[in-house]
Amino acid sequence: MAWPARFFPWRAAGGPKIRVAVVGNCQARPMAALLSLMNPGIEVSTVAVVHLLRDEEEAAYAPLFREADFILSQHVADTYPCAFVRTSELRQRYGSKLLLWLNLYFRGYNPELFVLRMDGRTPLRGPLGDYHCRAFFEGWQQGLPVREILARHGDPEYNRERYAAVPEASLAELQRREELTQTRILPVLRDLVWKQRLFFTFNHPSWALLEMLAASLLELMGLSAAPRRSLRGSEPLGMIRIPLNPWVRQAHDLKFPEDGTWTGLKVRNIGPGTVTVGKRKVYAPEDLVRQFFAVYDAHRAALQDRQTGEAAVT
Repeated sequence: MAWPARFFPWRAAGGPKIRVAVVGNCQARPMAALLSLMNPGIEVSTVAVVHLLRDEEEAAYAPLFREADFILSQHVADTYPCAFVRTSELRQRYGSKLLLWLNLYFRGYNPELFVLRMDGRTPLRGPLGDYHCRAFFEGWQQGLPVREILARHGDPEYNRERYAAVPEASLAELQRREELTQTRILPVLRDLVWKQRLFFTFNHPSWALLEMLAASLLELMGLSAAPRRSLRGSEPLGMIRIPLNPWVRQAHDLKFPEDGTWTGLKVRNIGPGTVTVGKRKVYAPEDLVRQFFAVYDAHRAALQDRQTGEAAVT
């Protein structure tokens, strides 16, 4: 089909596509794909996934950043190990062509999830990828049987006592993060968060939420979103899917269905200091806990004294 000229004023003047560089975490690649789909006048010249980068790679990215019309970056703190993607560095070097977008993060659906970092940085992987469940981990530490751990995890009152403040606190934190950026979608997120599932894990948003954020970025660039086919069913960040926390499900008037399945990754190998995972796998709850136990047992010496509130756990 022929796209209406009003969506691409630079094309009407015979100009080239608008080149953008996208910088961020695991949300960066789907954001880049969305921007191109929503306005084919955009050319994504590079995607810099910050947690995969090291300082020595700066020479490869610097020319792409210089040549881009816009650098679209999540906020990256001055303490981040890779210096050239820090927001302060990008702003100093590239000025007004840097546009900041929100790092979408919400712990309200599953406040029991956390990341267990073995050396302060590298996550310990398991059947839910980088994610662990506090009831499972603490139950393993306490030597509880699988049945008792699952009963504890499934008890709304147990979860209310531990997590009742988390959903609102997480939204408040998201507002603080949004104020560091130029995108504004939090009012819409607040309105929709209990009407449709907007996150699969706390840092893996749905395609629909990413699309809202992409529309905000297009507006900042002075561009419009072109008509396109629906992308329903395509969820690039939906590989790990777990049931809502039992207290959350009971306490909120949810407007979306839940199938109650635990979808993670097949654990292929557990070795000293390492766990390798493979394709997606649907777990029965008992099997999931036992698989976590196998991971923890193999790392017992490193994990024995860990508490879920310590700095090694985020």
